Amino acid sequence: MEVEAGGRHTWCMTPPRSRPSAPKTKEQTHKAFGRRLKSLRQSQGWNQEDFASQIEMSVDAVSSMERGKTFASLDTLSKIAAALKTDIATLFEFEEHYANVRTIQVLLKNQPPEVIEAAEHQIRALVDLAKRLQH
Repeated sequence: MEVEAGGRHTWCMTPPRSRPSAPKTKEQTHKAFGRRLKSLRQSQGWNQEDFASQIEMSVDAVSSMERGKTFASLDTLSKIAAALKTDIATLFEFEEHYANVRTIQVLLKNQPPEVIEAAEHQIRALVDLAKRLQH
């Protein structure tokens, strides 16, 4: 949202209330990841058995991840991304989060490099903090 302050326009990053919220707990994150994993798997036309074979895991393990009951190790995330021919970051583009990414892109469009750099620094700091809080 654009706000006028002292004769110049600034950006307010408060999202509209109607936007879905990002997962707030570890369990919500696991479930969002599971939904994303299932969606990506199905987009490749794979059933759980085919996918499990691709990533060298059991069908039960894939099912458990897709239901948000367990979470993948970094090694498993790498195998999943490789099988899906994507990168690890794409696995975390939950619908809830992706709307926020688009909002940030719009807000930073046409901003000077120093503003973009400062925003990136702040976002990285927030992500690092969120990671520490989850452990």
